[in-house]
Amino acid sequence: YPNLEIVSQANSGLSVARNTGFDKAIGDYVFFPDSDDWIFPGSLDKILSQIDCEDVVYFNAKKFFENKLLFTEGIDIPNLKNLSGAAYFAAIYDQSRTMPCVCVCGGVYLRSFLKEHNLYNEPGIYHEDNYFTPQVLLKARRVSSINEYVYAYRIREGSITANVKPKHIHDMLYVARNLFAKYEANGEVADIFFACQIF
Repeated sequence: YPNLEIVSQANSGLSVARNTGFDKAIGDYVFFPDSDDWIFPGSLDKILSQIDCEDVVYFNAKKFFENKLLFTEGIDIPNLKNLSGAAYFAAIYDQSRTMPCVCVCGGVYLRSFLKEHNLYNEPGIYHEDNYFTPQVLLKARRVSSINEYVYAYRIREGSITANVKPKHIHDMLYVARNLFAKYEANGEVADIFFACQIF
């Protein structure tokens, strides 16, 4: 695969791995799948064929429960086209989804957009998705979602998200405080960003 580059580094956590991949990427769009998940064959091609210069394009997923070896039934997500980040968030944050709407792995991102706004994943914290996605939507001008099943989201016992520790609470507060400061500094954030439950 001449278009594939493998980068090895000391284990420094999910965010650092994502950021390293992002810095090495040369394509127009980037995608951040988690290491224990997978994508359905041919599905990403379907998404890429429908992209129209959006900053972010979100897609559908199915949860796979490892201990039962079965998928959940998928929940349709709306087909939305070229909304602002704030308008997109207002449209989807309280709708049922198979995968939480903040999951970084649930979309593809215009690389130049992330670079322009210096949008990297925060190293060393849990709930990094809860920190990254609202910042993306705060800056995004064009966001779409496509009801196409692309992603298999593995649920397994013993995972980081399944075992809550004091650090989870500490990091959740860190995310909430810092997001509030960013929204306040922006000065143009719809009330929906404050009112919603992002966790």
